[in-house]
Amino acid sequence: MNTLNRGNTSINTNNYWRPSPNGRNEIVLLTKIEDVLWSNKFVKLFNSGKFGKAYPVNMTWVFTGEDNDPYKILCPELKLSYGAIAWVAYQENDAWKVGLWTFSKSVHDILRNLAQDSEIFGKIINVQKVGNNWNVSLVSKKTTPEEVFELEVPDDDVASAMAGQFSSTDDIWDALRKRMNVLSNQEVIDAFVGNNDQDRDMI
Repeated sequence: MNTLNRGNTSINTNNYWRPSPNGRNEIVLLTKIEDVLWSNKFVKLFNSGKFGKAYPVNMTWVFTGEDNDPYKILCPELKLSYGAIAWVAYQENDAWKVGLWTFSKSVHDILRNLAQDSEIFGKIINVQKVGNNWNVSLVSKKTTPEEVFELEVPDDDVASAMAGQFSSTDDIWDALRKRMNVLSNQEVIDAFVGNNDQDRDMI
């Protein structure tokens, strides 16, 4: 089974952090660059056409490589994606919170390059969209508030689960059934087949 790669007690959280495409997004990186989890085997389905083909559910998981993985049955035409994840501290209503940041290979490469020249763990960085690309830079003129270092950071198991790392293909099917509010795998398959038929009718 494919697993997230790394380049104690679990803390329950469901906080994600996503940068706004408008303006600056200042955060503190709480994962060391060598501990960032990543995979190039993410299955990313969206039920809108904004990111490509529309599927009947929003769902992300790491492809297991097994024949009964839903990816092979429901959407083998979809190109697997790269994704990396790290814990960050972000401000919301003047309070610092911990959230999981998922980012692309290009952003991961920028972070790696930054880390070669400067310490970025525990430092304030700015994530900002420039044109169609995300740019990441170290905010050297600002000091990380002490309260950030008092935050409890969840472990890798929590991060992996939030990112879409399931224990088995059965768990992926179970998550799909729950997400689509159906009782059987066949109903999930039928929804995808119906979605494909609809696409063909529209061509």
